[in-house]
Amino acid sequence: MVDNKKRVFWHFTFKDILTILCSAAIPIALAIYTAIGSQQQKQQDEKKQKFDFEQSTQLRQQTLYDEFLNNIFKLDYYGYLKERKNPWAFANAYYRAADRQWDTIRKADILKFLKEKQLIGRNNCTNGCKTTNLDDIIRLNELNFDHVRLASQTGVLNKLDLQCTSFDQVSMSNGEFSFVNLNGVSFDGARLDNAKFDGSSFLCASFNGTNLTGAQFSNSDLSGAKLTEDQIKQAYFHNVIMPSGKKSETTSSTTTKKSITQTTAIIKTNMSTTTLPSSTSTISTTSSTTTSTTTTTTGNPCTTGNYVWNTSGITILNSSQVTKVVDIYIDSNNTLYITDEAPSAVVWRLLKNATSATVIAGTKNSVGSTSSQLNCPQSVYIDTNGTMYVADYNNHRIQKYINGSTVGITIAGITGSGGSSLNQLYGPRFITVDPTQEYIYIADSFNHRIMRYSTTSTSGDNGTVVAGGIGARNTTTSLNYPWGIWHQPSVSSDLFITNNVGQSIMRWTPGASSGTFIAGVPGTAGSTSTLLYDPKGLKLDKYLNMFVVDYSNHRIQMFCAKNQTGITIAGTGVSGSTTTTLNGPRGIAFDSDMNIIEYHLAFGYLA
Repeated sequence: MVDNKKRVFWHFTFKDILTILCSAAIPIALAIYTAIGSQQQKQQDEKKQKFDFEQSTQLRQQTLYDEFLNNIFKLDYYGYLKERKNPWAFANAYYRAADRQWDTIRKADILKFLKEKQLIGRNNCTNGCKTTNLDDIIRLNELNFDHVRLASQTGVLNKLDLQCTSFDQVSMSNGEFSFVNLNGVSFDGARLDNAKFDGSSFLCASFNGTNLTGAQFSNSDLSGAKLTEDQIKQAYFHNVIMPSGKKSETTSSTTTKKSITQTTAIIKTNMSTTTLPSSTSTISTTSSTTTSTTTTTTGNPCTTGNYVWNTSGITILNSSQVTKVVDIYIDSNNTLYITDEAPSAVVWRLLKNATSATVIAGTKNSVGSTSSQLNCPQSVYIDTNGTMYVADYNNHRIQKYINGSTVGITIAGITGSGGSSLNQLYGPRFITVDPTQEYIYIADSFNHRIMRYSTTSTSGDNGTVVAGGIGARNTTTSLNYPWGIWHQPSVSSDLFITNNVGQSIMRWTPGASSGTFIAGVPGTAGSTSTLLYDPKGLKLDKYLNMFVVDYSNHRIQMFCAKNQTGITIAGTGVSGSTTTTLNGPRGIAFDSDMNIIEYHLAFGYLA
């Protein structure tokens, strides 16, 4: 017998289930449809956002480009670029500030523009290998042109003209050059690793100390170019006229080449006694460092019969750890502090007689603007409490580190906001703190001024202009791209400042309306004992004898108190990487025995 009630119940239940399924399927389908639509809309929004970002980036690049051209044309209109002897400060400052913000396309376009307007490549190198020096208005040294592409639009019919241009100490890694006239060009100290040159000419070009690892030359003329055998072993050549005038033997790009290294060397030049009792010295050497301690009797180096420095130095730290050193500081314990600009972007500490340094500020190989990062750190100062101050150049700020902390506190400038207001900095270079530890003095390079801030100030607080600040001029009332700064009230209440572009040293009472030139000839670069060429760091001893880092002359000059004739105490005036030569030194420090510590770029080859 069939249970009708049960049949009805199951029949009803089945229909009910179908109803439930149908009612559920519609919202599920709608949800799926909505999700798909939402994902598609999200993708479209992301594409639009990416497009808008690319457009805004291109617009910003074009704005920077146009602004630079307008500035240069204004300078030209008012006759400021007619100077045929020395670089003109404003033009150079405009370029170096803008170059750091351009992409590789604009950098290539600007290089062409600068050459067309004869702001670079002003040396006359058309008569064979003989050149007539004529300083460029714009200087390219130390700038970054990685991945830049330079090519003639007409190919072999009309080469792109960059002849006689100075690319000294620039980075052009992975760059590409097609049908470019590079006759008489100087690549001294440059990085050309993995660069490609096709259909180009290099008659009498100079490659002194250049990194050519993996560089490729094809269908080019290197007649008379200054290349070493080691450099030739680094690069690849196909259908090339070599410096000897002979055709190259084709080398495969798959051939294993010996690598070349560009190193940063920190050099110690020991003080040696003459008529005083002889010093005792111990030296220990490892594969990466050489350290030396010397005990001496110190006195005034400008007094007859007292000490002089050895003419050769020893390396205490090289690029096995540091990459591009900018400044060094030695505390009372002979501990060495090192700012490593790029790519490390950190501050190192090297204890006395130690063989390896440790990172104490910044995140190695991580450039950034957070409180634990740095971007192109320039200068470091340690006060008597062990508090550390760092000039964070590309972040336009000064960072303070307390009690060994690796997290910085911004006490001057506004992170990422370069400007000329009293609460802003624009490219701070070197710094110093007064003995009371109440004030910090900052070389505010692109604002051509020295700023003073309280060491307890915070980001956005106003500082005080204590020197310069009225533009880049070679007058007693202005500064011209200040770089190095020294202040020690126990010896002198004045500030001592290097004018990097102004080729001079100034003495300036803080807050005064003018200063005094005490070394170099304002606006005149040169290599004689009374001239300087790109002075950077400086230090004074207790006798007011001044020690100046003469960057482009590759030497350290000592100016005895009240004497404007320099004495070379380190380097030979010629770029090199031997124990007696320097290559673009930047800064200087003394340990407690008055031994000189300085740093420069050196070049070597690895087997």
